[in-house]
Amino acid sequence: MSCIQLQWFHGRIERMKEFLDVQVNSVASFALIAGATLFLSTSSAVAESGIPIACTPVVSADQRLRMEQWAIDRHCTSPVRTRVTDRYLGFTCSKGQDTLAKCRTQPPVFDSKAFRMGHFRQCFDAIVTSTEMGFVVNRVREWVTAEPGNCEWDPGVSLLSVEMDLENARVCIEDQCISITKLSVVGRLRLVRTILEAFNQPS
Repeated sequence: MSCIQLQWFHGRIERMKEFLDVQVNSVASFALIAGATLFLSTSSAVAESGIPIACTPVVSADQRLRMEQWAIDRHCTSPVRTRVTDRYLGFTCSKGQDTLAKCRTQPPVFDSKAFRMGHFRQCFDAIVTSTEMGFVVNRVREWVTAEPGNCEWDPGVSLLSVEMDLENARVCIEDQCISITKLSVVGRLRLVRTILEAFNQPS
């Protein structure tokens, strides 16, 4: 609490004491002082807990993926809320510090060519498992890079990616996932096209 607020509050107490015409040792005066103490302690707790402030958003090079975070006192390494958005597939997920992610669909960007225009390269990475029936693709990761000759995934670099979890039928950004069945028709068609592109198949 600032000095101005303290002075204002002290003035209010003094005016109330004059209005009630009470002495310092009276019951009413004691109640006023107790109330002031409670108010100050509550205000201090609120000041310590702080209010979440928006951090600088992270956006993919093609403007498709966006991650927004909010943190207390600008401690953005420990966000209390995170929201991710995929404009191409059409979904948004939001997650609190101690809550599960909640996802919803939204209209995908109509002109998908906007995500294919620019000086960057579309990259894919697949995780496969060997089975008796052959190799099974479990996950496919997609991201873009501004370095045309480098498509190696580096977890240490702050790059947003979309992970298609085929084993569990969901799509994830960071640790927030939405079921494939919840995507719109356009979103599901674009997802199939992306998987085919990842394996250089005709779409």
